[in-house]
Amino acid sequence: MNMRTKIWLVLCLCTGLMYGQAQEKQGSIWDQTGGKTSQTDQKGKDDIGQRIASIPMEGPVDPKQYIVGPSDMFALTFWGAPPLEYTLPVTPEGTLLIPTVGEVRVADMTLAAARSRVVEAVEKKYHPGSLTMTLIRPRSFIVSLRGVVSKPGQYIASAVDRVEKIISQGASVNTPATTFTIPALTSTGLPVMQDDFRVPKINTKSEIDEQVSTRNIKLVRRNGDTLRVDIPKYYATLDNRYNPFLVDGDLIIVPSKALSMNFVSIHGAVNIAGRYEFVDGDSLLGLISIAQGLNTTADRRTATIYRAESAGENTQELAVNLEALLADKSRDVPLQRGDRVLIPFRVEKRRDYYVTIGGEVVSPGIYPIARESTKLSALIRSAGGITDRALLNSSIFWRKDDKITIPDASQLDYMNVSQLEYSKYLRAHQFGMIDSNYFFLDLKAGRQPVVVSFKELIVSKDSTRDVTLRHEDFIYIASNEHSVLVQGQVGEPGYVAFVPGADYRYYIRKAGDYQEYADEGEVRIIKGGSFSWFEPGDTKIESGDRIWVPKLTKKNFTYYFNFVRDVTTVVISLATLIYISRSTK
Repeated sequence: MNMRTKIWLVLCLCTGLMYGQAQEKQGSIWDQTGGKTSQTDQKGKDDIGQRIASIPMEGPVDPKQYIVGPSDMFALTFWGAPPLEYTLPVTPEGTLLIPTVGEVRVADMTLAAARSRVVEAVEKKYHPGSLTMTLIRPRSFIVSLRGVVSKPGQYIASAVDRVEKIISQGASVNTPATTFTIPALTSTGLPVMQDDFRVPKINTKSEIDEQVSTRNIKLVRRNGDTLRVDIPKYYATLDNRYNPFLVDGDLIIVPSKALSMNFVSIHGAVNIAGRYEFVDGDSLLGLISIAQGLNTTADRRTATIYRAESAGENTQELAVNLEALLADKSRDVPLQRGDRVLIPFRVEKRRDYYVTIGGEVVSPGIYPIARESTKLSALIRSAGGITDRALLNSSIFWRKDDKITIPDASQLDYMNVSQLEYSKYLRAHQFGMIDSNYFFLDLKAGRQPVVVSFKELIVSKDSTRDVTLRHEDFIYIASNEHSVLVQGQVGEPGYVAFVPGADYRYYIRKAGDYQEYADEGEVRIIKGGSFSWFEPGDTKIESGDRIWVPKLTKKNFTYYFNFVRDVTTVVISLATLIYISRSTK
């Protein structure tokens, strides 16, 4: 053996040793050194972790439903001592390339089925013991959207996205600009070139809701299978078949809703009443679930289906035993296009009835009452009775008037029957300007006084004066300030100390006497509790009353001229009637 041959053998031996050490460091699928990954592998795992965190998900993936496809990333792990792991992507051909094992096809299989196939392939060559295959990053792919949407085209989706997400992107409010061509003209008026003009087209959300179907969507799979997507039904049942997860190559076709003709409606005691798109196979219980179920005020005993004939002139009323349907869902009632369902409300009389009492009682505040049975006297006893400072003749009782209201212009469409009837009542009466202002102010306040004699009820204990309380009644027991309020055309208007037996002139003198323009003949006494007006000789002045001295109205020439004209007209008319009657005799 010559020197050249020896040198060549030494070089081959060194090369083989270096290759063997490299292989030992890399290891086979089950003998990585210490189970540790290289820096490159660790960097890839960190990148994968960041990408996983950026994908929004509803929750954990269901291995029985998730469909595996190209670019899905898996971790293949042998839980030995030490644990060994490979990060493996699904190839564009739909396979996993497992080192020392070979190529395993997993595309278009559920995650559970793909996992079983991989474990089976590995066990044919090795006995790994505890082996797991974990999805660590769902893939992204292209799906197509067609139909009556604002933005048809291709969209990027992930294997954890549902059909609804792509539809919501394609039916956005701001749609692509509409392109049309306008010819440019020369000085002679002849077209010489064409320019494209892009005009943005805007659809309102209401227009989109009216046009885009949400219950008759078609989902065409790459293998030709066609599924019907029903998004409202999905949220009613949470059944994945009505809003499935997307897979590679899906085609979504969104038809027009045509809600004016293709509808069913539900009204009454459901959580979301309204008109819904009709789908073949709809039923009463299904429609109730789409309307998010019955609310707490529903009468669960019965329901009514209003079914119109084809011409729409006659309507058939179908009574349904709703209680029996809820107990046995197999008895569900099928619906037809155009059916209208009414779920009646349950008459519920148990409410939070309360009244408010304030002023001179021991414990003022809000008190619960029983419907149509609690009396005013019982309320006063519950409040601890009246105090020594109570002034019963000036106390007030106000009741909320919830039937008569003055609606604003924006509320006219929602006026109830009682308001309409009351509007007719108002048109049949004539009010002066002052009376009208007082009248409408009372209506705006929303409360009206209740006639009650507190003195006879509490002091004399006359049960015939008792009043049955209603919800939101307001009672105020006035304080006895031992004074009378004098207002109007007096020198010093204000409170004057009450003197039993004194007449109105005494209080006017104490308040500075009449002023220059006081109308002494029109003085009125206003009672403290009822606010009724009396002439001085028709009532006895009590503590808490008011004395009103009005201003003398100056009458100009026009007033006297009109008065003389009116009197002259009446006299002439009477004289004419007398003359005609005598002439006919």
